[in-house]
Amino acid sequence: MKPFRVSLAASVLVASMGMSAPALSTQDSPQPGQGAQNLSGLHDFDFLVGSWRVHHRRLKERLANSHDWQEFEGTCTMWLTMNRK
Repeated sequence: MKPFRVSLAASVLVASMGMSAPALSTQDSPQPGQGAQNLSGLHDFDFLVGSWRVHHRRLKERLANSHDWQEFEGTCTMWLTMNRK
């Protein structure tokens, strides 16, 4: 329970720091190309879209210096979100 309290306190601290900072704004008109998003990696993982049969491996006991693996078959499904094309 203690790690949860620490992460909660850190989150509250970061959020309060963000709220106390003044908003920066100018009356200048935006320059061409200003605010354009870098979308070069937008479709980098599209090859994973679909439903796949996969072979899983996991340690029987984590963090116990175990070298015994459990192996089993399964499925993995990935889909595009937010109607992205």
